[in-house]
Order: sequence, then C-alpha cells, then structure tokens
Amino acid sequence: MIAVLQAKAAGLWTRAHIRNNVVAGIIVGVVALPLAMAFAIASGARPEQGLYTSIVAGVLTSLFGGTRVQISGPTGAFIAVLAIITAQHGIAGLQIATLMAGVILVAFGFARLGAVIKYIPNPVIVGFTAGIGVIIFVGQWKDFFGLAPGPAGLVVAVNVGVIVAALLFMRRMADAVNVEQHLDTTATSFDILGPKPDSGVVIYSIEGPLFFGAAEKLERTLAHIQRPATTLILRMGSVPFIDATGINALEEMVRDFKRHGASVLLVELRPNVRYKLERAGVIAQIGEEHIVDTLDNALRLTKQSRKAAAAKPPVDA
Repeated sequence: MIAVLQAKAAGLWTRAHIRNNVVAGIIVGVVALPLAMAFAIASGARPEQGLYTSIVAGVLTSLFGGTRVQISGPTGAFIAVLAIITAQHGIAGLQIATLMAGVILVAFGFARLGAVIKYIPNPVIVGFTAGIGVIIFVGQWKDFFGLAPGPAGLVVAVNVGVIVAALLFMRRMADAVNVEQHLDTTATSFDILGPKPDSGVVIYSIEGPLFFGAAEKLERTLAHIQRPATTLILRMGSVPFIDATGINALEEMVRDFKRHGASVLLVELRPNVRYKLERAGVIAQIGEEHIVDTLDNALRLTKQSRKAAAAKPPVDA
C-alpha cells in the first residue's frame, strides 16, 4: 500500500485535505464512469461490467499504486484489443487476458522495465494513438451505417513501426560513422618521423560507434591500404562503443595487416572499448605495446621500431 503510506506521510489524511480529496474524487468519477460504460460497450461487454471494472480498478490503484498522485481510469487504447478478445473468446477469455496482463505488468515492474518506454520512437506512439481513434471511429459504422468493417491489426502495426524505426535508426547511425585518413595539419608526424612522414605510415580516424551496421565501412575503407602500408595507426578516441561484429572486423583487419608484414597501433582507446577488445583477444593479437594513449607516442613508437629494424644486420640467404 505504497500510495496510502505516501499520502499519510505527506499529511493528506487530515481534515484540512478531506474536502479537496472528495472534490477530486467526484471530478474523476464524473469523467471516468461514463467512459467506462462506453468503452465496455465498444469492447463487446455490458455497460455495468465496465462500471464495476472502473470502480474496482480505481480503488485498487489508489491503495496499491506506486505513487499517491497516480490517477487511473478507462482508456480507449484497449478497445481495439479487448473487442477482438471478447469477440473470439467471450467475457471469460477477456478476464483471463486481464489477469495475464496484470501478471506481466507486475513482472515488468519487478524487472524495472518501465524505462524501456523511452526507447519507443515518438512517431510510433503518436501513430498508435491515432490508429486507436480511427479504429474506434470505424467500429461505430456497424451501428450507425449498418456496415460491417473488417478487423484492424493495430498491434501488428505497432510492431512493424518499431522495427522500421529501429532499422532507420541503425542506418542513420551507420551513415554517421566516419573512417577517414588523418591529415596532420600540425606537422607532428613530420617532426617525429623525419622528412618523409608518409612513407609507409598511414593514420586513420574512426568517429562513431563501431557496430554491425558500420563494420563494412571500416573494411571497405582500409582494404586498399593493406599492402603498401607498413604501419597503420588507428585513432579510436571517438568510438563510444564496439559490438561483436565491429570486433570481428577489427580482428580480421589486424590479421590481414600482419599477414603482409605490417603493424597496427590503436590510439586513444576508451576504457569500455579497450575492455571489450581485451576480452575478445584483440589486444593480445595486436600486442600490448601497440596500444598507445596519444598520437605523438604512437609516432614515436613507430620511429623507434623503424630504427630498431634498420639496425638489425641483414640475414644471409
């Protein structure tokens, strides 16, 4: 009885608040009770059944609700669903469906899934509401015009809308990912590497999430530089996260570069991205010494590796 306890803690059980509470209850009742009977008729039930449901649900919500400011009442959103259930399974089926919905809501509450609603796009919610209005309007044609409109799959439309919105979002996210060659306007690489900073050293920046929708862009961009480059430096400071497909694409790219005798350095990794790469074994494949915090250090490491390679005596055939 959280709502009751909240009201008591707020001091709303005193005489000073009785009048306001009674007036509020009357206003809610005047609005809710006629709607409850109308929605019951539209759902295929009797008007008194809607009246009983509104009273019982209102009392239970006020006593056991999660907040004292919550107001419960009949909603037209359920007409499209309840009318189909009543037509196919009768009032007994409607009661079972109601109990099942209650159990599901309680389970969602314990799992704290209420915040998931923020991931539902607003056009889907607006479309759902508009669709309900259309279904209620069309549903009255039978009584007003003597017509028999066919069933409308509103739940299917919502599912399709969420899927389409998710696909469009992933496409836009993939388009927002940039894999571009780094142009050193500060001449840092020239100062560190010497007069030929671009001889075999290629620097690329990845901006955006490296997920399954953008992994192909990384592979396509870096494919043409695998053979001529001796060192690839990837700046990943603007990569907020990476998924399994992105990890696999990065791992394949590292394997191809090593196959051609080139080395790969990862620069400016975020902690969460580095953690995933460590768990996937990519860090071990690249080498811990090739994970560098800044571009300057990566260039210095490249210069040292070149000097060390040049100081080695040639191997006689």
